Amino acid sequence: MADHYTTEARDLSRALRAMHKALVGVEMSGSEVDASPHPGAYAQMQRLLHDPSLEWLKPLSTLIVELDHLLSELGDLDAVHAAEVRGTVEDLFGPSDPERRHGLEHAIGNLTAEHPEVAMALGDLRRALSALPERTQPTKPEAD
Repeated sequence: MADHYTTEARDLSRALRAMHKALVGVEMSGSEVDASPHPGAYAQMQRLLHDPSLEWLKPLSTLIVELDHLLSELGDLDAVHAAEVRGTVEDLFGPSDPERRHGLEHAIGNLTAEHPEVAMALGDLRRALSALPERTQPTKPEAD
């Protein structure tokens, strides 16, 4: 088992960015930001920041920024931090176990069925996530 998970965490960051890009692409392709068929980057950014219908994307944006900040602060990511990162992503998207899915993945369920780029990004995200150690759950003390 590796002592450091920096490379794996950077791969996860790239996968999160690809997921964000796929989701934004889907959302922007069906939008009426302005009269032009392809709104500019500024119009898209303004919509992402201020449109209440896109509020559900903000936790993903925040997670990407927080992960990149953690990687720049720590340098090498140890197993404890890597497991916490994995747990945070699973809290947002739901665990890999199909029986326990929840969170943002539930919200994008229809998008994965209708948009192959979102499904592929989710698969890449799951692969990157699986390279990190699982977060250990605290054990409850046995009752006397």
